[in-house]
Amino acid sequence: MIEEVFYELIRVAIGTQTGLSYRPKANEWQLLYEMAKKQSLIGICFAGVQKLCCSNEEYHSSIGELQYLTWMGMTAKIQQRSQAMDYYTQKTLELFCENGFPCQVLKGQGIAKLYGSLAALRQSGDIDAWVPGKREKLYNLSMKLFGKLKGLTYHHIHFPAFDDCEIEAHTWPAFLTCPFDNKKLHKFFSENAPKLGCEDTPSLAFNRVFILLHCYEHFCGHGVGMRQLLDYYFVLAQGFTDKERTESMSWIESLGMKRFATALMWLCKEVLKMPEKFLICKPNEKYGRFLLDEVMKTGNMGHQDERVDHRKLKNAFGRYIHNLKRDYKVARICPRYALWEPFWGVYQFVWVRITYLKYT
Repeated sequence: MIEEVFYELIRVAIGTQTGLSYRPKANEWQLLYEMAKKQSLIGICFAGVQKLCCSNEEYHSSIGELQYLTWMGMTAKIQQRSQAMDYYTQKTLELFCENGFPCQVLKGQGIAKLYGSLAALRQSGDIDAWVPGKREKLYNLSMKLFGKLKGLTYHHIHFPAFDDCEIEAHTWPAFLTCPFDNKKLHKFFSENAPKLGCEDTPSLAFNRVFILLHCYEHFCGHGVGMRQLLDYYFVLAQGFTDKERTESMSWIESLGMKRFATALMWLCKEVLKMPEKFLICKPNEKYGRFLLDEVMKTGNMGHQDERVDHRKLKNAFGRYIHNLKRDYKVARICPRYALWEPFWGVYQFVWVRITYLKYT
């Protein structure tokens, strides 16, 4: 099955496997490329292709010159983009620091550092800046610098500081739809909030909870891709003590994410071949297989989900109906999120429009 070969290619890239159990034909290499594209893993998978070609020249002939050059060209673009994102990340930190705001960069280029030699091959999205404090101060800064609020949500706004790079400025790094869980999450964030003069990126202890939460939110929303799950793999691969595992799991359980965590641990163990010492909790095969099936169907952030009519997501009502259907689907793994999401959706819709009226 070609999906199994795709998983093996990822493992070759990250170093948990040395070769493929089957040498794909030219048309199958094209399918592997499309899978990598769907999961935003073109650069990472090409690292696996290069390892295979270096160990056995027959792989190079089976992939074909045109396919190889296409993959290599896209990887070169990813590397160039990664360099640009490093530059924009530093400029983002400077922007907020100069205006008196503590700031850290969430996910993205901060997590890429954990990839080691694969860092430049991780496909970057936007820049997520954590700027803790009262929302009004951040909104006023946006009005001062740009004369408007853009992309307002409960936990962030967009900062149009650069033409070819989007910045999301977060007062809170994330949210949970259940108000009781969200209150606990605010406590977790308050205990880990950046201060002026601190590190540019959060600690591993923070990311063991937050990156899992990031995957959880995308899974509950439109879908989570293998790129986000690989981020969490590299967070865990940095290692932790038994005490740190216990502390992380205490937060994960209290925030209602234990089932999702067990599903992701199954995927890390069975698909990515992560050693058990790096697993944050015991894997659950039933939940894990469901998660993997959704990952392969939805693609990165759900953009490639063929089950969804994406035209209907362009208006608020269409998104609300889609979210209801998604809630029903993910309830077996994320029951608290699914139960409260319909109420949260209405609350945020009203809250955003009232907030916009104050600044227009």
